[in-house]
Amino acid sequence: MLKHPLFLIIDGMSQAYRAYFAIRGLASSQGLPTNAVYGFAIMLKRVLEKYPPDYIAVALDSPERTARHAQYEFYKATRKKMPPDLSQQLPYIRRFCEAMRISVLEIPGHEADDIIASVSTQALAAGLYPVVVTLDKDLYQLIDTILILNTSKDDMIVDREKVRELFGVTPEQIPDLLALWGDSSDNIPGAPGIGEKGARELIQKFGSVEALLDRAEEVSNAKHRTSLLGNREQILLSKQLVTIDTKLTIPIEWTGFKVQPPDRAALIPLLKELEFTGLIKQYLPPDAGPFVEVVLTDLVPAIDDQVFFDIH
Repeated sequence: MLKHPLFLIIDGMSQAYRAYFAIRGLASSQGLPTNAVYGFAIMLKRVLEKYPPDYIAVALDSPERTARHAQYEFYKATRKKMPPDLSQQLPYIRRFCEAMRISVLEIPGHEADDIIASVSTQALAAGLYPVVVTLDKDLYQLIDTILILNTSKDDMIVDREKVRELFGVTPEQIPDLLALWGDSSDNIPGAPGIGEKGARELIQKFGSVEALLDRAEEVSNAKHRTSLLGNREQILLSKQLVTIDTKLTIPIEWTGFKVQPPDRAALIPLLKELEFTGLIKQYLPPDAGPFVEVVLTDLVPAIDDQVFFDIH
């Protein structure tokens, strides 16, 4: 059972990417790609109904270079550029959030992970209970400050014990694990020759990357020992890169994050533009009556013709 006041923080980019790749070929009659927006909207509606929050926000990445790029010039260098038809949909995701009266957190030069971590830390101090809706394993290091709602695993709630079950380490040790394991999606090098299983066993035995490097001669696996002895600085840098910043200065007025009814005057026209007919019905007020699609035409039927309205 989730505690209240519940603060849901949506990791917007992870959800947009998941929707984009999970739903293919969806577009409006005007040729506008809509798969990511639709998947995001469906995810949000499901999560809000399943875990009704008291406060809510969506965090997005900034396109600018970040402090991690300054630390490591090859950070995310191998990541493919965002597909153009996904990039085209991001303004619509922002508009959808605005119409839903959900605050969007986006800070130039800072990643969504750091925004989520810093806002969650402040939320906990303010007496709220943050739950982050994400697919990103990096954020698992924050558990205790937050819980994770993983939408790729049937909305699984990830707590401290679940982290141990999934990764074999504590949340605090996730940066140590990733420092050895590396992360190909962010081009974080890690320790060459040490994979997930080896990294887990080493952190379980030595506790941290720093302790492991100081006692590298004690490692029995020759391949692992050689990697640790030859890549100390790279491994320590990798830990810095995967450690999330919880101390960004973000002025917050909590009333701006309180859950509010949708702005239907903005939402319904947006859903019509995107041709999300099913969602229009669901967001209309209960007393709105049937939804009638009115088609404008220059052709006037003859007076003796029958005229039909398509009522959904």
